[in-house]
This record gives sequence, C-alpha cells and structure tokens, in this order.
Amino acid sequence: MRHKQIIAALGIIINDEGQFLITLRNDPDNPRAHHKWEIPGGGVEDGETIEQAVVREVKEEIGVVIELLPFPAISVPVAIQDPHNLERKKLTLVGFIARIMVGEIKLDFTETIDYRWVTIEELKQLDYLSKTDIMFEKATQLLKKSL
Repeated sequence: MRHKQIIAALGIIINDEGQFLITLRNDPDNPRAHHKWEIPGGGVEDGETIEQAVVREVKEEIGVVIELLPFPAISVPVAIQDPHNLERKKLTLVGFIARIMVGEIKLDFTETIDYRWVTIEELKQLDYLSKTDIMFEKATQLLKKSL
C-alpha cells in the first residue's frame, strides 16, 4: 500500500524572550486536531516553495509577515490516519525558525482561534498536536549553537 506524502510548512516563530508562538486550531471536522495547540503553518500550494508556503500560511492565519532566519529547516516525519477514509498518510513537518517582521497578530478565527507565547515547559502543560514539542526542542538546539 502506498502512502501519500504531505508536507506541512511551519513557522517556528520566536520572540526576544526566547518564547515560541503557538496557535489554537479550529478544525471541528478533525477531532484529533480540533482545539489543539500547534505551530502556525500549513500546506504547500502548486508552484510555491516550502519557504513561500510558510510565509503565506502564517500571514493568512495570524496576519503577520515573518522573516525566516538563517537556520536549516527542521524536518520531522509523522504518520497520520485520515479520519474520513482511514487511509494512512505520511506527513512531514518542515519548520523554519522565524521572527515577526511586520504587523500585529490578528487571528482569522477560521483555522486559528487563539494564540500564546510559550516556553517548551509551558507547552508541555497544554494539549498540543503531536511533534510540536520535538520541533521546538530541535529549534532550541539550533538557536543555542548560534550563540
């Protein structure tokens, strides 16, 4: 059986205090993801690079323009099951460490209904999507190496 390959382009957005931005997902058709905290981002559209996708998705979801910082992309595989047809899919989370360049966070209240800035320890007290903690831990390792 072949698995579909899906890429999710994520903006691992940091602030000057070393906190990460997470958003609360609104996805009532997907009970496994609904009302879970996640890294903002989404799918790559035809003709766009993963980097372009993350900048576009973050702008759509939270209304800010981000700058991708000069760190390698963080890639984490996730096996998921489609809730509608039980088909297994292979999802690869590709995260880019970024900062907000322009704008103030304005939620779209469609996909995203809340946000907060958290440390990894604070994240672990919340109900978050699988691998979010691993993405933040890998980002923290990269950031520490650059100091």
